[in-house]
Amino acid sequence: FFNQLDRIDIEGISFWIGFITATLFWWLFRKLIPYIKKAFIKLKESIQSARESLQSGADQKLRENTLKYVQNLHLISPLFSLDEILIVPKIMAPPAMIFPNQEPPLDYITEYVIPYMPDFPELSAAYNGHTIPLQEALKGGANLIITGNLGSGKTTALAYLASLFSRRDVSLGELRNYFPIYLHANELTFPQEMVQSELSPIFDVLTTRPLSVRESQLQDVINKAVESGRVVLLLDGLDEISTNALKDVTDYLDGLLEIYPDIRIVTATDYSHIDGLVALGFMTIPLAAWNLRIQADFIKKWNNLWHLFIQPPQNEEINALDPILLNGWLLADNAALTPLEFTLKVWSAYAGDARGSMGMDAIEAYLRRMTVGIPKVRSTIEHLATQMILANRSTFTQGEAQSWTSGFDSDTLEGAGLSMVSDDGDEKTATRTVGIPRIISDLIRNGLLVTFPNNQLGFVHPKIACYLAGISLAISKEEDGIFSQPDWPLRRATIQFLASQIDLSDQAVKLITATGDPLHQGVIQAGNWLRFIPLDAEWRKPILQNLANMLQQESLPLSFRARILVCLVSTYDRGVASILRHLLNSNQFNVSQLAALGCGFLRDPLAVSELVKYIFNPSTLGPVSYTHLTLPTTIGWCRSRWSPYH
Repeated sequence: FFNQLDRIDIEGISFWIGFITATLFWWLFRKLIPYIKKAFIKLKESIQSARESLQSGADQKLRENTLKYVQNLHLISPLFSLDEILIVPKIMAPPAMIFPNQEPPLDYITEYVIPYMPDFPELSAAYNGHTIPLQEALKGGANLIITGNLGSGKTTALAYLASLFSRRDVSLGELRNYFPIYLHANELTFPQEMVQSELSPIFDVLTTRPLSVRESQLQDVINKAVESGRVVLLLDGLDEISTNALKDVTDYLDGLLEIYPDIRIVTATDYSHIDGLVALGFMTIPLAAWNLRIQADFIKKWNNLWHLFIQPPQNEEINALDPILLNGWLLADNAALTPLEFTLKVWSAYAGDARGSMGMDAIEAYLRRMTVGIPKVRSTIEHLATQMILANRSTFTQGEAQSWTSGFDSDTLEGAGLSMVSDDGDEKTATRTVGIPRIISDLIRNGLLVTFPNNQLGFVHPKIACYLAGISLAISKEEDGIFSQPDWPLRRATIQFLASQIDLSDQAVKLITATGDPLHQGVIQAGNWLRFIPLDAEWRKPILQNLANMLQQESLPLSFRARILVCLVSTYDRGVASILRHLLNSNQFNVSQLAALGCGFLRDPLAVSELVKYIFNPSTLGPVSYTHLTLPTTIGWCRSRWSPYH
């Protein structure tokens, strides 16, 4: 090897040039290494920033999609957006801590006198019971169940929350950057095995809605939000599904929280339809009912919007009379109406097609308005609603609709006579074939039916379907099917409307006399029928008598008897007012107290003279705090039949 080296001829100048060049190169390279590293870091940061910018843009676009979607979830979306007509939802405040031998806080005097009844919030609302903003309940860190009866405003409450999150509203505090996902229980489908992840059912629903981003961006945004623990899932419609379907949803939420424990979940359902959710750590928060002042605020909003967008006044003097003529009538005897019923009542009054002052009258006016121009539609939708509820569901497919109505297609759907007007003004009668697809298409266009994923259809509100089913069952005399069902919210609502049409005295007796229920739930169910039973129906009298007797039984809990009181006063029956005036003279303190509250709820002016006596003799009616604070308010209600417009 060394011998070979002797043969290498190295030219001196070239060697030193190469040596110096290499040395300079490596010296410069070592000097440039920090700068090269910085350049690579900046390049990486630039790429990351661009990616985050795209992510942020997609996040904002999806929030805007959610905002646009939830603004149309309420029943009167064809007229006004949610923001325009919104009455900000609030929840009933939990009971105050009461300590022995101490007066309760003055702010909580209503809760001290009126038992805490999340399933009957009307009595507390009538006396301006304490409420708290909905978003405040979120700050406690728990997953929530918004409870309320059908039509109490649960969907509006979730849409309101979704709007706040979409806008990153400051009232949310530290939660303002959470990403909102609004879903309806009828939209969810659960495969036997989650193909990709527990988030797959959520992606499947969201991709069916109009999006301003690609599906891959949607998944990136949600995955990142979930991983960072800043997602709030707003799940609506749990009271519209059967008990078995509720179990499937609960099992899914259980698995979802096990994998992603930081997800915040807010659901909405009936107070009695929460099986399984409480075991997962969910806390119930009952929606507060509307009182007279809130109803007046709603009418003012409606009046302004109606005359601004729908029917501009032709005469300013006539416009000035509207609040007196219309709104004065609208504010009478409404304390028992749900927000849904009251909204439809206001709509019917302003549209000029009101059929009466009751909640059922408002629903009937709404149905007639939304089905104008669709031939032979009433019997069809009644049959669809009946079959849907008898199947323990709140959705159906077009194929099922075709199958359910096949028995009477020839009588009601085909060959419908249509009145037509020719160019020269002569009226003609034409005949055409009208089938289920055409009727469904018209109902979707009019807004009475809504679409869900997987070709599912449903009524715009479950209470509308229950009303139709109750009317249909009364006509067909097939009410046995609904009574043989297991209990769920749509069944109870359907039976209430059924009670408005036929005699259910046998069923009422069974409920009232049942001895195996220590909570007397059957009595409350029968009591809830009273508001729907016609005043001249003979079979309502035994129910009234039984409830009036139970109201006076000292052995029964006060909270139970307060629920009976709400059932009685919700009827606005003059006979009930007479009974309560008589009970004011009871020597039982709790009975006279409940009677006084009932008189105030009814704003009965004939009860004033009796109530005034207790101002000067408080020991016969109850605690000093009740007599000095709540009783004068009750007397004021009765004496003036107060109106916010006076």
